Amino acid sequence: MSAVRAAETAEALFTATAWLAEHGLGGWAERDAGAFVAVTRLAVPTLNGVWLPDGAVGDAAAIGARLDRVAAEGVAHCLEFPAGDLTARRIAEARGMVREDDIPLMRLDGEPVGARPDGVDVRRLSPDEAPLHGRIAAIGFGVPEAVLAPFVAPGIANREEIRYYVGEVGGEPVVTGMGLLVDGRLGVWDIGTPPEHRRHGYGSAITAAIARDGIGAGAQWCWLQSSVAGAPVYASLGFETVATWECWIAE
Repeated sequence: MSAVRAAETAEALFTATAWLAEHGLGGWAERDAGAFVAVTRLAVPTLNGVWLPDGAVGDAAAIGARLDRVAAEGVAHCLEFPAGDLTARRIAEARGMVREDDIPLMRLDGEPVGARPDGVDVRRLSPDEAPLHGRIAAIGFGVPEAVLAPFVAPGIANREEIRYYVGEVGGEPVVTGMGLLVDGRLGVWDIGTPPEHRRHGYGSAITAAIARDGIGAGAQWCWLQSSVAGAPVYASLGFETVATWECWIAE
């Protein structure tokens, strides 16, 4: 892995999260040499919290103060940092945070590769159709639809940086996803497939379509955060894991 590419991709994650927090979700974000801090106010722990770039833990008390600020907002939140950072891990353990699965941070330079499954039609949704993304994603992630509703509200859905997609088979939605193009870097978000439609390649198909559309719209490269289980799917499209982050959660 290239340290430069990992740092660039982490910066893309921070920039995109700050955009979400500040454009339509009513939150806030701050960035300094020691950490990235964001509160989007979405009821998703990994969208509120403190992120520590590689080698930037620094003063444990300062990290604790940042976490206290986020906790004061009354939202479930995270502490994320490159895997194996023992100092950061001790901070999380001391605060009683719970370790979740590690999160691969992945990047694609160039066009996605791989076969496209037959029978699935991927199309971009209009802003008025954005709630469909929220409904399908909520089913795919097993969360109440209200959790993702702010992601598809008019104040954010009408922004030119964000695009929603659905994959359909015979007119039935089987997968959904979102692209966020900020500063020439495309983040692929919210790839959600209802349980009954999994293992058909639909997630791969919509990810590739989102990446191609983003590159056509001027993205220099694409990135995403994956689950450990999902990483091989994205790797088959050409995404490379540039870093793996530990994720600790406070409810």
